Amino acid sequence: MTTGDASNQTEVIDISNPYNSCTVDLPYPGEPGTYGTSGGLVNGKPFVCGGTKSGVTAFDTCYFLGEDTSVQSNLTLPRVNSPAISVDNSTRLWLLGGGIAIQSTELIGPGDVAIPGPNMPAMLKHHCAVELADGYVMIIGGYDIELDERSDKSWIKDPYFDNFLPGPNLTAGKNSMACGVLYDDDAGEEIVVVAGGYDGEYIDTIETWTVGSDENFEVTGSTGIGICCGAGNYNQMLFYRGMSPYVPTITGVVLEDQKSMFIIGGFSMGAAREDR
Repeated sequence: MTTGDASNQTEVIDISNPYNSCTVDLPYPGEPGTYGTSGGLVNGKPFVCGGTKSGVTAFDTCYFLGEDTSVQSNLTLPRVNSPAISVDNSTRLWLLGGGIAIQSTELIGPGDVAIPGPNMPAMLKHHCAVELADGYVMIIGGYDIELDERSDKSWIKDPYFDNFLPGPNLTAGKNSMACGVLYDDDAGEEIVVVAGGYDGEYIDTIETWTVGSDENFEVTGSTGIGICCGAGNYNQMLFYRGMSPYVPTITGVVLEDQKSMFIIGGFSMGAAREDR
């Protein structure tokens, strides 16, 4: 599921048969033109927070999509393009940095008072985040505000402590890529996938890293087209992002069996935005 754009339309994408994909009329909580929202499944329903309409003023509100669109909760800070992970048995979202908030994180659920989380190890925007096994969370790449450069670094947060440990490096600094985690049954391994992105040019490579390996990310494939722009990934069946004609979103959606990852939308050279 994707939502947003100038008319705030919601589209349901049938992975098994793309011809069954359709636009549906669901109540959308934000104003037309809202983009840069963050979200995921909370209590089995799409929950969305933050975003912006003008690119200047950001929102701090959180809503459910498709039912009562009254404000459910408020963030501690307005956030734009903040990667989000469903945590605590999918009862809350953990939002990491992004836009105005930059380095801070927070946890929020419907009806909750937002709880500040541990600060990220760098002031990042347009990074991505994925959840690994046993509750570990990995932050990857992005634009480092303090260093004024695209980051090739990653960090892994221990679920039992508030510290972030250095992870494997990307092959180059990049932001606005699609990320996901796949599982290799035969080898019994988790594989982190980073696809596309932007490093001054649109990137067409796919990098992977095997969880637990001492090696860094390596290029193992291609997207077939240089594609970028977005803020992250949600390693779950339903994906929710606000989008705009001016801020197209590339996203990695990992299916429940963790065998396949779909790259949706984005911006590519020579095209206004991608609808595939």
